Amino acid sequence: MRKCARAIILDEQRRLLVFERHRRDGMFGEHLHYYSIPGGGINDGETPEHAVIRELNEEMLIDIAPQQLVIHQLDFLTQREHFYYLARIIAGTPTFNLQSEEAKHPSVKGKNAYTVAWVELDDPLLAYHESYGQAARQIKAWLHKSDFPTEAVDMTVKSR
Repeated sequence: MRKCARAIILDEQRRLLVFERHRRDGMFGEHLHYYSIPGGGINDGETPEHAVIRELNEEMLIDIAPQQLVIHQLDFLTQREHFYYLARIIAGTPTFNLQSEEAKHPSVKGKNAYTVAWVELDDPLLAYHESYGQAARQIKAWLHKSDFPTEAVDMTVKSR
């Protein structure tokens, strides 16, 4: 399983910072539109906390302070292990970095677009990836109760 670190960053209206994605499916050529929670792969020898800081700096040109690991999730659909950190922006304005690995990838030109957006936690485009939908639903429930856990909650994604 590939290990990934993700940032849960909420604004004053409790909207989630995401990448809005438009891309063509490689196999069928259909247009896909969905939201992606920012973050990415954890390098060898790197902690999840360090990875989420690096990834958001590389992809969105922001510096963040991870405050707490809130979700540890095993996604058997995509073969990913996600570490979700509640975080805050300490410097910069979220912008898609045109010099990032994602921007330089050949698939981006004309077929694959990234836009930074703030969205409601129950937006259906978050549920395109069941792992992100599951995490967003849990964050929304915690916000509703004003009660975040003191330790990370374990979650599993097995099927849609």
